[in-house]
Amino acid sequence: IIAIDYTVAPDSYWAKIQNQTINVFNALLASGYSMNDIAIIGDSAGGGLALNTVLAMRDSGMGMPAAVVLLSPWADISDRGDTMHTLVDSEPIIGYKMLHNSALAYARGTVLTDANVSPIYGDYTKGFSPTLITAGTKEMLL
Repeated sequence: IIAIDYTVAPDSYWAKIQNQTINVFNALLASGYSMNDIAIIGDSAGGGLALNTVLAMRDSGMGMPAAVVLLSPWADISDRGDTMHTLVDSEPIIGYKMLHNSALAYARGTVLTDANVSPIYGDYTKGFSPTLITAGTKEMLL
């Protein structure tokens, strides 16, 4: 298991953070591992990062990891998802008001519905790694 200590917003933004993650994949590949040997897991904002990293690797021709595991992924930072509104009173931990500043810092000028920052809007018709997604039934990120 390799835990990536990537730079978080506001000290960095999506493109640099994604590049740090892709660099880890490049190092693993250079060490003799193949994409079939690698899985990526992400929780919350890390889940969104895992998604957009795999999309970027696929689109660049780098390939995709054998599996993706997402734990309550923040895959839409735009506040458009219905559970961001319908479950706002049920959410025990976070609120979009708290998340909004983080979203803006992470996007750093990129439109919040751009797939690079909100991978839910990405193109999954070109294929994607087998993926396990878990989330609670009363959380806004559902």
